[in-house]
Amino acid sequence: MALDPSKFHTNSGGGRQIHSYNSAADAAATVLGAGYFNAITGRLHQGDTIHAAMTANSVLQDLLVTSATGAPVVTVVVAT
Repeated sequence: MALDPSKFHTNSGGGRQIHSYNSAADAAATVLGAGYFNAITGRLHQGDTIHAAMTANSVLQDLLVTSATGAPVVTVVVAT
């Protein structure tokens, strides 16, 4: 499925931001795929963190945005 912007929230402002996203419809592999967050590229910046809950909240991951604003494709990796 596609990103649902209504389920994406920014929890902090300033430099690097922290966001949350809840997708009960998508598997983790889908959300981690390059381009999943393209629809909201203007809201993301390299270095931001996304707290993501996926597949009916059974998978929780912190994601690190590795490219965003000005990039043709938004990419994320699992934060360590």
